[in-house]
Amino acid sequence: MPLAVPAVGDDLCPEEIAAAPAVRLFINCARAVAPAFELDAVNAGIVAAICRRLDGIPLALELAAARMPVLSPRALLGRLDRRLPLLTEGPANLPERQRTLRATLAWSQDLLGPADQALFRRLAAFAGGCTLEAAEAICAGDAPPATDVLNRLGSLVNASLMQRTIGADGEPRFGMLETIREYASEQLADSGEAEATRARHCEWYVAWAERASPELTRPDQINW
Repeated sequence: MPLAVPAVGDDLCPEEIAAAPAVRLFINCARAVAPAFELDAVNAGIVAAICRRLDGIPLALELAAARMPVLSPRALLGRLDRRLPLLTEGPANLPERQRTLRATLAWSQDLLGPADQALFRRLAAFAGGCTLEAAEAICAGDAPPATDVLNRLGSLVNASLMQRTIGADGEPRFGMLETIREYASEQLADSGEAEATRARHCEWYVAWAERASPELTRPDQINW
């Protein structure tokens, strides 16, 4: 499960940043390989950003901290636009599936059935999550069919590959941590389904926007 990360804001002091569980784990792991590392007023905000960028995922934090002997916090943050190529070389005493973040995600994906795997990679098309309606319209196919997307979403939530939240309208929303979405996007590209999935994504949201547009000046505009 992800650890809590510091809140976004420029007014947090180093002590407040250090109190976040994700930061505490990063500091401990960094000191194990770079004993001179200290959280201070100069680097605290950068470390907080690293922890947020890594979604508070413990393994990701551990693998990132292992780079501290050769990278400064600022240099490390600058390389996290693509996380998976950087987060490798875990301790040799760990199982192989825990030595890189990609291997861990691949292991989790391999535990899924084919229909769950298909839904997982197609959901990478969404930035910021989606509603059940959108997932059924865009990600369904022969496997899973639209009528089974809800069950398959439940499987992904149980596997910690998806998160469920409640939107402002009270309806559930489903989304991925960005670190996981990067991996799912790779799988979508490798599957050959990326172009078709993204085309359905575009068509559905264009139709949704056209449906919503006239409602923005009507009595129910706040809900829309």
